Amino acid sequence: FKHPQAFFIRSHMPRGWDGHIRYITESGFIAIGYVPWLIQVCNKLNITVEYLDYRNDIFSKFKIPKRVGSNELRPYQVEAVKAILYNKAGELPFPIGGIKAATNAGKTTMMAAIHIAVGRRTIMLLNDSDLFEQFRKEIPELLPDTEIGFVQGNKSLENLKADFVVAMVKTLSTNLKEITN
Repeated sequence: FKHPQAFFIRSHMPRGWDGHIRYITESGFIAIGYVPWLIQVCNKLNITVEYLDYRNDIFSKFKIPKRVGSNELRPYQVEAVKAILYNKAGELPFPIGGIKAATNAGKTTMMAAIHIAVGRRTIMLLNDSDLFEQFRKEIPELLPDTEIGFVQGNKSLENLKADFVVAMVKTLSTNLKEITN
């Protein structure tokens, strides 16, 4: 797709950039965040989309807990958890989302509820160190029987093997080569 501001951006891009954004790589992959957008564009252009989902059928039913640790989920928290877990991209189950909520909304409790409902390894990405410290304190209280790993700084990469991982985006992106090897 031609970028709408390509003319102005060219001066900041590498020499020879043609002004197009390629969301799908040459090997046929797309960043996961663009999947809903791609499906929407295909539908607008009347392009038939065929879904090949090779994941196990873990997205059919989630049992959302009413209580996490000593906290009872408030109605809006239950709705937020449902919105993420039952999110769809077209007809494809797409349990991916972000929680943008005010201070004191219970984001930590909602994330713990998502982990319990999914019943599998969970990784939570954060880009705020204050929020990271809050999760470091509160998550162990909410999930006492769960192995929890905190990844901030390159000395903590071994914590990626835990059942519930709280990770700083910058740490992961900086150490991407080490993580993928």
